[in-house]
Amino acid sequence: MNDLRKDIPLGCAINFEILIEVANSTAFKEACKSVPIRFGIEPPNEGMEWPFHNASWGGYILYSQLVVPKELYKLDKSDSFFAKLVNENLMKDFTILLEKESFSVNPKYHLDSLRNAVSHVNYEISQDSVHFWDHPPRKENPENWHYSVKIGFDKIFDFLAQLSCANIEFYNQIKAGERDSKGKII
Repeated sequence: MNDLRKDIPLGCAINFEILIEVANSTAFKEACKSVPIRFGIEPPNEGMEWPFHNASWGGYILYSQLVVPKELYKLDKSDSFFAKLVNENLMKDFTILLEKESFSVNPKYHLDSLRNAVSHVNYEISQDSVHFWDHPPRKENPENWHYSVKIGFDKIFDFLAQLSCANIEFYNQIKAGERDSKGKII
């Protein structure tokens, strides 16, 4: 029996890319009007679209791109997956407020910390930015944080799109037999 869970990370990345592709289509815009009404949610102005790309969309995408692909977090920090993200300057739009090591030295630490922040809902989303932080278990106070970063709300989807492409490439390598089922290069 095949473990279908293994298809979820690639599916999440592809679903994200599909939604980005159709977001400006007439059908998508019409669904953003009709679906909320079907569930009893009336728009403030007649004919107004549901703001699909809202904080809940952001939360879903954060989770699907950072938490679901657990194979990434079992990789060594020297894996080519992380080296490529450093070369592509994945964290370029983040303001680093607190870190143990820089992204260029330890990209795995940054992605692990972002994963923890998302999975434990250690983030705030405002109109302007998204703030993430990480801390040891049961030490939530800011003085115990070891990681804190911010990114402009207008840049978070660029970051997630770049990460999505990297995730797709990673899971395609597993499907092609270039990596084992745990993500290690063969």
